[in-house]
Amino acid sequence: MSDRKLLKKVRDGDKEALSDIIKQYYADIFRFCLYMIQNEEDSYDITQETFLKFMKYGTSYQRNNLKGYLLTIARNCCFDYQQRKKETGKNLRSYEAENENGIPKISENTKNIQQYPDICGTDKMKEMEDYLYLTGWIFLLTGSIGIYLYLHIIIPNLQGYTCVVYRLFGFYCPGCGGTRAVSALLAGHPLSATWYHPLVTYTVVIFGGFMLTQTLARLHIGGIKGWKFHEWHLYAAVAIMIGNFILKNILLLGFHISL
Repeated sequence: MSDRKLLKKVRDGDKEALSDIIKQYYADIFRFCLYMIQNEEDSYDITQETFLKFMKYGTSYQRNNLKGYLLTIARNCCFDYQQRKKETGKNLRSYEAENENGIPKISENTKNIQQYPDICGTDKMKEMEDYLYLTGWIFLLTGSIGIYLYLHIIIPNLQGYTCVVYRLFGFYCPGCGGTRAVSALLAGHPLSATWYHPLVTYTVVIFGGFMLTQTLARLHIGGIKGWKFHEWHLYAAVAIMIGNFILKNILLLGFHISL
C-alpha cells in the first residue's frame, strides 16, 4: 500500500494503518537516530518522540515520501536533543540536501546508516531488559535467603558428599565443582571459584554487571549506559560449561588431576 493511502487511512482514524506505518519505518528511524547521536538509549527516546510528533502534526502530509518526511522529523528531534544536552564535542553529522520535490533526503554522509544492524522489535528488547532487571532484583532478594540457607544448612550437610555421576561412572558431570565454586566466591576467592567451575564466576560477572549498570542508568548516575542482554551471553555460558566439562575430565582421566 502506498504512503498516501496509508496516510489517508490514518486521517480517517484507522489505528491499524498508523501501526503499520510505525512498524514499517521504526527500524529505519531508530538506526538514523543512532547514527546521528551515537547513543543507543537516547535513540530509543528520540525515535518515540519522532512518531509522537508525526501523530500529532504530520498526518496531514500529502506527498508520497513518508520515509523522507519521518527522517526530517527525526533530524529535527536530534537537533533538539543536542540543544537540550548541550554536550560539547558531540556535534551532529550533517544531514542536508533536498530532492526536486523539496523533501529532505539522506545526505552522502549518512548513507552508512544501512551498516547498522536491523533493530526490529526494539520495544520487545526494552521489555526483555525490564523483565530481566525485575527478575534480577527478585533473584537477589530470594538469593540472600538462599545464601543464608546454603551456608548454615546445606554446606554442613554436604560434608563428604560427591556427585552421583562421579560415584557411578568415575567422571565429572557438567555441574561438578559448582558448589565449591560458590563457596569459594562467598569466601572471597574468585580464582579458586573459577578453577572449580568458571561458569559460576562468569554468571556472577555478567549478572552483577547487568544489574549494576542498569541501576545506575535508570537512576541517571554518571551517564552510565546499562548493559544490554545479548544472545552471545547464553552461547558463551554453554561454551564455558562444555569446555569446563571436557577439560576437567581430560585432566581427571588422562592425568589423574582431580578437583
